[in-house]
Formats: sequence, C-alpha cells, structure tokens
Amino acid sequence: STAAFDAVCDVLIPKPQLCNQLLVLRDASRSVLCWPVCLEGAQYERNALLFSLALVLRPTAGADGRGGGGGEDCASRYGTVLRRACEHLTALERRDRLLSTCASRGKLGHILPALLHGLRQEGGCSLALDSGHTMRLELPPPP
Repeated sequence: STAAFDAVCDVLIPKPQLCNQLLVLRDASRSVLCWPVCLEGAQYERNALLFSLALVLRPTAGADGRGGGGGEDCASRYGTVLRRACEHLTALERRDRLLSTCASRGKLGHILPALLHGLRQEGGCSLALDSGHTMRLELPPPP
C-alpha cells in the first residue's frame, strides 16, 4: 500500500552516504532488508545511478528456516544474498548498462522474480543472465 511504502521509502531510496551496506527496518509485522547502491559516473543523469534491492520478511519462518524470520540471523543471511545480488547487478550495469537503459531494464522483470522464487523454494538459485554471466546465490545455512 502507499502508506506502507511511505513508511519505509527513506530506507529503500536512501542518501548516497547509506549505500553499500545492509539497512534493516523492523516492526511487529515485518522486517525490511535493503541493500542500496550508488554508482557514480558522468554517463548518468546527475552523475550517479542509485538502485536498491529489498526484501520484506514476515516474522514466521518455515520449518526449513528459509521463510520469513525477521530476526538478526535472518537479516544476516538475507543481507548476504542482497549484497551479492547487487554486486552482480553492478557488474552488469558497468558492462551492459542493464539498469540505466530502458531497453535492458526489462530483463529485471524476469531476473528478480526468479531470484525470489529460488530463494523461497530452494534456498538458492542459479540464473543465466546472458550468455556470459550467471548469477549464483545461496542462503547461508541458519546458525
């Protein structure tokens, strides 16, 4: 909802000083984990490209420990995956301008849902992003 987004937009769209680190916002019903990135360069409008990957986790975890959670261990586990996914997206942006061009941005509509599905169902995923780049991500085992 709009109200829910307004409550967390400063975490999801942070200032550059907060980039390249895990940001966590918790309340009784969810934890929002966000890994923001700032890429600087003259090729970008305003000389920078800001993007974030975020997950919303519910406080209940499945028996296998993959679902929700929301505790400190869950933030650490999912934070590692968010960081690594952002590293892949950064590399693709620098190589192919995946995030900054409209023509390439459509690929995210396939990548992000597949990433979420793999993490939820299998605890990891291996996604062929193009002929030369594969994103392999796996949740670290629960403590």
